[in-house]
Amino acid sequence: MKIYGAAGFVAFFGILCLLIALVFFPIMFIREMHERGKDKWFFGWSYGVAWGAFFFLTSAAILLMCDRKREELFYKESLYINNDDEDILENQDVKIKTLKR
Repeated sequence: MKIYGAAGFVAFFGILCLLIALVFFPIMFIREMHERGKDKWFFGWSYGVAWGAFFFLTSAAILLMCDRKREELFYKESLYINNDDEDILENQDVKIKTLKR
């Protein structure tokens, strides 16, 4: 459980840093373009990809926090026997147990 808390903290810290960068970059960029007197400018495709990464990272962190109370590993064993092996099992004293959950 401690690992989930640490991973959640790191994820939300990364989201916060990314959000600050995505907000302050255009503010400073617009200010600099205004000082230079340039009227025509645009953001590149990478700025849109950064916003996409922000939304995916946010959804991944939320899903991580929703799933933190579950067991990390779950094993379920099953035993399958072919019909060809029935004569072998009849000759030997074998007990087959099934697990129910």
